[in-house]
Order: sequence, then structure tokens, then C-alpha cells
Amino acid sequence: MTKHLTLLIAFLMMIGSQVSAKDYELGAVFYCNEEVSAFVNVLNDWKLKQTRPAQFRFTLVKQADGSAIVKFGSSGYFKDTQMTVKRRDWKLEAADSYSVFVLADGRFTYGGANDFNAFFRTGTCDKF
Repeated sequence: MTKHLTLLIAFLMMIGSQVSAKDYELGAVFYCNEEVSAFVNVLNDWKLKQTRPAQFRFTLVKQADGSAIVKFGSSGYFKDTQMTVKRRDWKLEAADSYSVFVLADGRFTYGGANDFNAFFRTGTCDKF
């Protein structure tokens, strides 16, 4: 019974993955709401600090060389930044030199670190 249930869940996940792949077409626009945002850094003696969740938007844009980027809007933490798309099938994954943004099934996670800080954000995104 457990084996059958596992196969059924895997099948449903595969079907859901195929459906959501269309969401990540070039030109798609997403509006996102953060639920949790926190960081640590050398300036606050590596103590965990939460920040106020914010809203932001991004667009999937095709570059002249054929690659794709996530281009963030003009407000929020990601204001006027962009990240290179690494994967765009059942999930969207974009990165820059020190952080990764992942969107799958309407939920995003973002995290990163460098010599002076570490940070993460999570929330939900809707396609418009």
C-alpha cells in the first residue's frame, strides 16, 4: 500500500510540475509577498535580526545572447537588481555571485552569504 501511495504522489507531482513549467516563460511577470526575512552580519555581532517583510515584483527577460535573467522591479529589497536564470522548467532558479533565488509552486526562497553577512527570505509569488 505504501509503495502505491508513493507512486501516486510521485505521479501527481510530475503532472503538477509539467503544468507549472508554463509559468516560467520569458516575459512572465510575478508579484511576490515576503513572509519571513532575516539576516546576520558582522555589524550586529552575528546576532539574528528579522526585517520587515516586503513586496516586490520581477520579470523573466531574454538577453541578447539568448540567456534569461530575473529582472526585479523598482521597490523592495531587490530594487533594480537582476540575477542570471540557471533553471526554468518545473522550478525557476536564478543566482548571482553570492545568492540564489528559487521559485517553485508559488513559494520562493532566497538566501546567500559572503564574508560579512548571511541572509534569507521566503514568501509567495503570483504570476500576472
